[in-house]
Amino acid sequence: MPSAYRDGLSETRQHVEKLVAQAQARGSGLPCGSRALPRALRRELARLAEAMGRPIGCLDDAARVERKVDEYLEAVAAAEAIGEQAASFAPRRRRRWLLLAVGGLLLTVPFAALAGQRAASWHQYCAERPGAPSVNLAALVGSEADRCVYTDLTQCLELCVAEGRCDLREGSCRATTAQHCAASRGCFEAGRCSVRDGRCAVVSDADCSGSEVCRTGGACKATTGPWDGKVCRAGDDLDCAASDLCADHGRCVAIGGACVTRQEKSCAYATTCALEGRCSQRFDGRCFAASDDDCRYAQSCLIYGRCMVQGGRCVALADWGCRGSQGCREWGDCVARDGQCVAPPGEPLIVR
Repeated sequence: MPSAYRDGLSETRQHVEKLVAQAQARGSGLPCGSRALPRALRRELARLAEAMGRPIGCLDDAARVERKVDEYLEAVAAAEAIGEQAASFAPRRRRRWLLLAVGGLLLTVPFAALAGQRAASWHQYCAERPGAPSVNLAALVGSEADRCVYTDLTQCLELCVAEGRCDLREGSCRATTAQHCAASRGCFEAGRCSVRDGRCAVVSDADCSGSEVCRTGGACKATTGPWDGKVCRAGDDLDCAASDLCADHGRCVAIGGACVTRQEKSCAYATTCALEGRCSQRFDGRCFAASDDDCRYAQSCLIYGRCMVQGGRCVALADWGCRGSQGCREWGDCVARDGQCVAPPGEPLIVR
């Protein structure tokens, strides 16, 4: 391994490990095993914590772990917000349960015989919904359509985190304030940051410009979607030029609401050219490896021996590519098999 690369990797590893330690310290105070947090959020926190602990062997690993740290901190912020909100729900929850208990007794006696088999099937359906809502027994024998209803504000917690639907109104969880929408995952990921008809939706360019789809995919303009409402899409070349798609994949031109490649040099300047040899433009506007020359100067050839092109990708097809790679010198992967370099059968691994 070149000394400059090794030194840079060591510096990056120390930086990322420091970020991981800070994130773990912030998350250590969360009641992750408590029912105060939605089950889906607890599972997400555990998954991200495990991903952050994975070893860093190359710069790609460091970038991957750093992304997981960002996602973990976002989940921790959501958990902290839920904890504060749950504390404010407690007094109201006790009053609601008292009213529901009395109302349930009044409803159960006259409608029990009529609900019968339909209630059993709807109970099973409703139990699979977020927050496990209850069956609307009155609707089973009335003129309204069958539907699930939410009977406690805490049942809205998962929908609050994901979609900003934090208030209980007429048996359903609804978005009522812009603050709830702005704090939701739907706002961060897809720009659904404004209230519209009880839900969080994309309303303006400002909703899109601060979202993940704008930063990563150039979708920074609110445009009319296939259904009633708006979605975030790439509006012009400036949106794409500032996105990760342009820097990493050379897709820097906006066409039809998406970022694509329309200049050969965009692929040649992209990160995927230096890392994976995808330096040429394909007919559909994406970057791919067109020749062995694209592959031979990429890191995937120098490190992993993937020096020949096949199906638009750089793969290991010849032993000479593997023998000249860093993987052969340090790990003993010197033989090409099925598009990658592996250690010869029966030979011990080389550890240096």
